[in-house]
Amino acid sequence: MGAAALPHLPPPVLAPPMLSTKVLAFTTYVRPLLEHNSVIWFPYLKSDIELIVKVQRRFTNRLNGVSELSYDGRLKLLNLERVLGNC
Repeated sequence: MGAAALPHLPPPVLAPPMLSTKVLAFTTYVRPLLEHNSVIWFPYLKSDIELIVKVQRRFTNRLNGVSELSYDGRLKLLNLERVLGNC
């Protein structure tokens, strides 16, 4: 069977290699700092939570190719969870 006999399949939706490298760096170096001891110093003020979430929001918004998506769409595409759970 030649290549012409194979059905045409759309390319999988994957993040470009440079994008996945940046996400890996974020999850390795930045995110642990945001979540460090959050159980102990649990941010209960809405303004404190918004400041922490803003870091991840800004990071995902500055990535090429995903900035036009909503925040939830960017998280889903990049396989990230919200910082501090569902805050």
